[in-house]
Amino acid sequence: MKYHCDDCDATMTAPTDTDTIRCPGCGEMADKATAPADELRERVRRAICEASGIDWDPDMLEPDEYGEHADAVLAVLPDWLAAADAAVGGPAVAEDTIGLCGYCGVPREGHHHGYVSTAAVLAVARQILGTAVTVSCSDVRLDNGENLRDLAVGDHLELSEPAAGMRPGTWQVVDFHGRFRDRATMRLVPAVTEEPGR
Repeated sequence: MKYHCDDCDATMTAPTDTDTIRCPGCGEMADKATAPADELRERVRRAICEASGIDWDPDMLEPDEYGEHADAVLAVLPDWLAAADAAVGGPAVAEDTIGLCGYCGVPREGHHHGYVSTAAVLAVARQILGTAVTVSCSDVRLDNGENLRDLAVGDHLELSEPAAGMRPGTWQVVDFHGRFRDRATMRLVPAVTEEPGR
């Protein structure tokens, strides 16, 4: 069984199955280490609790309150992850998910600058949702260059090679239809780029 000490940040293994053991490093009590799946389940429980309008306070909840809901979400999650893996041609990582900030119309941190015609950014994000993508401000990241070309043609945008001074692997989409009011370009950056010296 694995245990973790919060005081000295040590992880240890012990041939026991108790909830806590004494840490050999600092002498404080170390708790049973939580498996990653358990951590994800707790995060899902918390999200469901807060979405229900209730403040997350484990001390005030029943021991496994919202656990059945979390299990239902986790039961369908592998199918979604498999689809995400297939879209990126390998295991999906955090950057493979859509994330829109307030600058693009979906508040992430509660800020909104109002510079971009966000309907266009959202339309682009929706069109490439099947591909690994992160949308943040006016940057879009994705792996598939051919899909990028199809997207640009289908959305009546011009896709050009990187301009001088842009980092390797960067694509530039120029909007000639005025949908990005205060921005002339939207950069599309592959999630994995090769940079000199790396």
